[in-house]
Amino acid sequence: ILGGLGAEGGLAVVTDGASIALLDGAIAVSLTTTGTVTITYGGKTIVSSAKGLYDDVNSLIKLSNNTNDSVNKINISRNVERQAKKLSPEAKRGYDKAIEALKNGDTRGLNEHLLTGNRKGQRALDIKGTGNGRGAGRLIFEKCEDGSINVIEILLNHNY
Repeated sequence: ILGGLGAEGGLAVVTDGASIALLDGAIAVSLTTTGTVTITYGGKTIVSSAKGLYDDVNSLIKLSNNTNDSVNKINISRNVERQAKKLSPEAKRGYDKAIEALKNGDTRGLNEHLLTGNRKGQRALDIKGTGNGRGAGRLIFEKCEDGSINVIEILLNHNY
C-alpha cells in the first residue's frame, strides 16, 4: 500500500505481478511476484524490495523535486577523510564518484540500499574500484531530516 504520493496524495494497492499508474500517470508502480517493486516518478526510477519501499519512495520524490542546481549538504567525518586518503587511486575515484552522487542526489548505478540490524537507519553505496564487479567497498551514510547527509564510514570488506 502506498499513501501520500504527490501533491494530491493518493492510495494504491498493488498486488503481485500488477502495475498501476497514479496521479494521471505521473507515478507508475509495478510489483513482481518476487517482491521487487519498480516505481517511476518525475522521470526518475527506483527498484526496491518491499522492505525498503517507504524510504526509497520518499527518496525518489525528493530526488524528483530537486533541480539540477540544488545540492545536498554532505558532512564527512574526520575518520572518513582519513580513510579516503589511504584508498588506492582507483578506489579513491570510486569514493569521489559516490560523494558527488550524494551531493547531486543521483545515486543510480551505485546500489544505494538501506541497512538493517544494528545499522538500521543507515544506508550504503557501492564504492567502485574496491574489488571485482561493482566493488566490495561501501560508503555508509545517514540522511538527516534537514536534507543533509552524514557520511559515517568507509568499509572495504563489505562486513556490515
